[in-house]
Amino acid sequence: MFPFLAYYSFTAFVLGIISFFQFICFRHVALKLGRRFRRRYFQLLLLQSPEFYLSIKNKAMNERIEMDIQKLQTSFTDSLPTLITILMQFFSSFGMSFYLSSKLSIPISILGLAVFLFIFILTIFTIKFTQSELSINQESRKSIILSTTFFQWCNLHFSNGIKKSIIISLITGSLWLFMFGGMGVGALYGNLLIDTKQLLYPGYIFVIACTIIPACYRFGTVPLIWNNFISMKFAIHQILTLEEKQMSRISSTDSLTNFEYKRKEFLISFYKNEITGYHESLYPRNSDAFRYIQSFALRKCKLYFIAIFFAAIFAAAPPSFTKLNGDLFEFYKGNDSKLYFEDGIHISHRYYELGTIFCIAGFLSALFFGINGERIALHLRKSIYESFVTLDEPLSDSKKTQLVSLLTKSTTQCKSAFDISFCQFCVGFFSLIFGICFIFEKNFSTAFVSSVCFFLQAIIQYFVSRVAEIQTKRVISKRNQNRQEELDEFRKVPEISIEQKLESLNLQYSKYLHSTHHRLSSVIGLEALKFFALTALPQITQAISYILCCFLTSEGYVRPVVVYK
Repeated sequence: MFPFLAYYSFTAFVLGIISFFQFICFRHVALKLGRRFRRRYFQLLLLQSPEFYLSIKNKAMNERIEMDIQKLQTSFTDSLPTLITILMQFFSSFGMSFYLSSKLSIPISILGLAVFLFIFILTIFTIKFTQSELSINQESRKSIILSTTFFQWCNLHFSNGIKKSIIISLITGSLWLFMFGGMGVGALYGNLLIDTKQLLYPGYIFVIACTIIPACYRFGTVPLIWNNFISMKFAIHQILTLEEKQMSRISSTDSLTNFEYKRKEFLISFYKNEITGYHESLYPRNSDAFRYIQSFALRKCKLYFIAIFFAAIFAAAPPSFTKLNGDLFEFYKGNDSKLYFEDGIHISHRYYELGTIFCIAGFLSALFFGINGERIALHLRKSIYESFVTLDEPLSDSKKTQLVSLLTKSTTQCKSAFDISFCQFCVGFFSLIFGICFIFEKNFSTAFVSSVCFFLQAIIQYFVSRVAEIQTKRVISKRNQNRQEELDEFRKVPEISIEQKLESLNLQYSKYLHSTHHRLSSVIGLEALKFFALTALPQITQAISYILCCFLTSEGYVRPVVVYK
């Protein structure tokens, strides 16, 4: 047993080291790409013709370029490693499974193919509704002109959000249906193979079912990850578009003055878009906005009670899955030569029944939370619009911009605190309670050791994540402060003198990019440590808990199957 534990522990620690340096490498590449894209775009922006600055399409492109570059950086930091991991998991799971038992792998692979197609189709619909939401947001500026068009826009937003919630709820609930279904097929057909001496070890049932099904499930989400790389296409297209345009000189003094004014407006808009991030208040509960949202959310408490009830049922899926797997392994203790197929039929029915129950509970809990979130967002949009419209003065362009931002970005952020994200929090909370109660019922010593290990893991994850987030926000805040100071200085520059300052502006922007890159690079280590804590630390904790529990097993305090449970 010791060589196996040493190998398991070594693998967990190597995984931690790899995840740490993996994040550092991808993050450095993402920051360098972002810096090059921004520098090249700014250089080309200074040399455009007068017609360029008058185009509404180019203004929209100028407002979008910073968001696209940030998405590009996120794609290289998160999406690309995730895509590589999913592909490697998919191919390695099938290779290992067919190596262990091709006869058992074939029916589970057929189920895996159905899982892939189901998740793939739902993912495509999720992308479609997300794109529809972006299209609806782009129409927000036109809709606020009249109250009738605005309320139609709100209802359209609400309807699209409900449809998207249904799709996400199906994806959420189906996970454990497929996991239980895979083990159900394994318990049924795998025991038949054991009885006919065609499967060497019973543990292969768990290995094959619990590698192929999750791999196919994750492989079905590839379109969602690949969709994140579309921002790279937009950023490259915008820069290539600027490369093709030619700078034309202006002879008329009046035209030159107007041209410089438009160019200055364009540059100011570009500078403002680079001021990103939000200030995190330490006392959000003291604000009137928080009390207003809280009071409206409490009015929907009946629906929340129903949603939390189904979330509690759904949260029992992980411990129930582990218990059924342990019950399956209980079949094989002893050296008798009895047949296991009849027992496999019985426990496979339990897998299918519980999987269906947890799927329905997960779907309903996520759906009810999603509906509540959309209702809150709808109420907020109408309240915000009415507060702006009831003002005596007409809506200026600046107030329209502020209103659009509140109706799209801010309401979406508020909604995320009450929709499926809240559902995930409730499921995690109940899963923790059920898991602790379940393990203490089995064996106190093993439960105590496991609880201590994973409790310390949670504390480490929380503090590492918070330190990384706080330091990153401080860096971004300092960057925004410097950017705002440079913007204020640029506002003072006369329009007519911008032509003579192009070289100095370009040099100043290069210095800004260099300092920003240096600041963001200074927190890569903390961000990598956060990534390590979220991805690799659970594996290390599990290895440590297995070592301690195996010591208890060798001393006769607990049976091996109870350690797994």
